Amino acid sequence: MNANGQQKLRVGMKVRYRTCFGGGPSKVATVESIELCKGAHQKEGIETDEVWVKDVYRCVLGLSDEHWAYGEQVDAILP
Repeated sequence: MNANGQQKLRVGMKVRYRTCFGGGPSKVATVESIELCKGAHQKEGIETDEVWVKDVYRCVLGLSDEHWAYGEQVDAILP
């Protein structure tokens, strides 16, 4: 993932993510919610407003385009 110098991913930031569990085309959306889970591919965790970039793979993100994505689907945090 290209973090563009960011140390944390926060609610309100824009991201480029791959749809269809990572196999689809890229889309841009704003992060509306973050749940930090114990491991990758889990859908329930602790809701938080920010997460260290190194832990994004453990997250489920609610997005402004009415979709959600696993953190590993995020390709870049956009400026």
